[in-house]
Amino acid sequence: MVVPFEQSIINWILVGGMAAIMYSLRYLVLMDRRMIEMESSLQVLMGKVEQEERDILLEERLIERAILHGGKKKKVVKKKKR
Repeated sequence: MVVPFEQSIINWILVGGMAAIMYSLRYLVLMDRRMIEMESSLQVLMGKVEQEERDILLEERLIERAILHGGKKKKVVKKKKR
């Protein structure tokens, strides 16, 4: 069975289009993985910043209490870092 020339060109165009779609999907998956990795790194970084902010606020409260109570110092127990 012989396939007409026009039909074989159409078949090759369809195969090429499918290959292009597959390649673009592969690229999208790789980009999605990179974005997930960046998000997880950002979450770890934001967790560290949040903990530092809490420590700073705690220190501010202790300083304000010391000022309001006439300079009486209380023993401050600092948390050990993990």
